[in-house]
Amino acid sequence: MARKLRIQYPGAIYHVMNRGDHQELIFSDDDDRSLFVSTLAEGCQKTGWQIHSFCLMSNHFHLVIETPNANLVEGMKWLLGEWGIPWDRPGAGGQFAAVIETRRQAERDQEFKPLVRGWCVGSEQFRSEMLQYIEEQRGKWHYGAELSESGEAKAERLIAESLRTAGVTEEQIITWRKGHPFKVRLAARLRAETTVTISWIAHRLAMGTRGHLAHLLYRNEQARVDPPPGNQPGLNI
Repeated sequence: MARKLRIQYPGAIYHVMNRGDHQELIFSDDDDRSLFVSTLAEGCQKTGWQIHSFCLMSNHFHLVIETPNANLVEGMKWLLGEWGIPWDRPGAGGQFAAVIETRRQAERDQEFKPLVRGWCVGSEQFRSEMLQYIEEQRGKWHYGAELSESGEAKAERLIAESLRTAGVTEEQIITWRKGHPFKVRLAARLRAETTVTISWIAHRLAMGTRGHLAHLLYRNEQARVDPPPGNQPGLNI
């Protein structure tokens, strides 16, 4: 039987629990736990969540989450998404990501497929204005499709802003190689400031597969933390 839809409103506090299928292990060692905590911290930066407490067991975890904005579903979708947990990094929990993603996908298909429907009726101009309003006022009464589309609208605005600042066009960046520094930095900004997936970014910026982009983002992060000697030229975005 499908789970009831969660009620979302600003300031809500939730007890969230997620368990591996058939009680399988989702954390193999302390490296996996540390990775989960760091990913959870990144999710809090994106969503504004406040974590009051958490407990990581071998085959499940508990979180007590306060949501200043009504965005529990959006944030959990990101956290449990296939690339929300970047297991290609050293010490990452590949087993955790695979088990959780399989469970999330199965639940989503069962729970939300009967409810798929549009959220906006009107002209494209009206839709754009509503998306901008939702982005500015998110958390009051918005959830599901409109928040997802709002996240993509924000990503599109950041892309347009970066292209305009750098003085380049869409046609130009499509012809550039997948690992061009401008593309990598723009992708990193989208990951840091929006909830769009790596797959979405890879397709939008013509950067190959999500696995290839994940590797590029990892190398970019490592270079930022431990930069090579000397100044490296690049585009500011």
